[in-house]
Amino acid sequence: MKKGSETPRTVSPVLWRARAACAHTDHNVFFTNSGHRAAARAQQICASCTVTAECLQHAESRPERFGIWGGKTAHDRGWSADGRRLHSRPSPSAKAREEPTH
Repeated sequence: MKKGSETPRTVSPVLWRARAACAHTDHNVFFTNSGHRAAARAQQICASCTVTAECLQHAESRPERFGIWGGKTAHDRGWSADGRRLHSRPSPSAKAREEPTH
């Protein structure tokens, strides 16, 4: 393949990260156990972000068990402090199969 002839399918699926409000922020802000104040700081950064939906989708597709992703804490996303699922959530593919098609 010639240089510069990349097709969209060969481009990294996480290009949204470059546009994220946190792109040049110390990522430790998003992975702290310092309580609500620290989480509030991370969520404040997320509140001004234009790619929170992509970020949250990324976290849920992994699944990321810790940290603030898309403005949501791990607990918001269904994870306990020790990284266990708080409740059962269907996978995105299972959810798609359950939705009616009209």
